[in-house]
Amino acid sequence: MFAPGRRRMTPTPGMVVWLVVDAVGMLLLASGGYWLIYDKALLIEGWPGGTFGAIVCVVLGFGLMLQAVAKLLAASAQRPPP
Repeated sequence: MFAPGRRRMTPTPGMVVWLVVDAVGMLLLASGGYWLIYDKALLIEGWPGGTFGAIVCVVLGFGLMLQAVAKLLAASAQRPPP
């Protein structure tokens, strides 16, 4: 599984926060995309309320995911090698 003598990378509290932000972004993207495709709510009935709200959800979800991935990559690059 892992090479002998190599330690597993443990997430820092900051990385866990960005993982949660990434998950929220995925939910927003999925909710907005589902509304745009099927014209009904995915998780919460009545949300997003229309096409404009669904487009906002998709854009915000994609933005959150992009920012979270960038921060996670930056945080993992700053860590010293094992």
